[in-house]
Amino acid sequence: MLGQRAALVAVPVSSVRTEGERAFVYAIERDTLAERPVQLGMRDEAGGMVEIVSGLNTGTEIVRNNLGTLRSGSQVKRVKA
Repeated sequence: MLGQRAALVAVPVSSVRTEGERAFVYAIERDTLAERPVQLGMRDEAGGMVEIVSGLNTGTEIVRNNLGTLRSGSQVKRVKA
């Protein structure tokens, strides 16, 4: 289970974009998107989460879904869910 590993960073599967062998997330830095390459680990299909082995720190704000037209450098506005 993902929840049993120490110092685990896990994100929703919907927040990860892949292009070929490359995986990345969009981090939000000062209201601007920054593409962050990540290395994926274990996947919890039932919970919809995937472990990030490297490339992302705990607490980093990321875009969780609707990645379709987003690009690094784009300005963003935070919306409460």
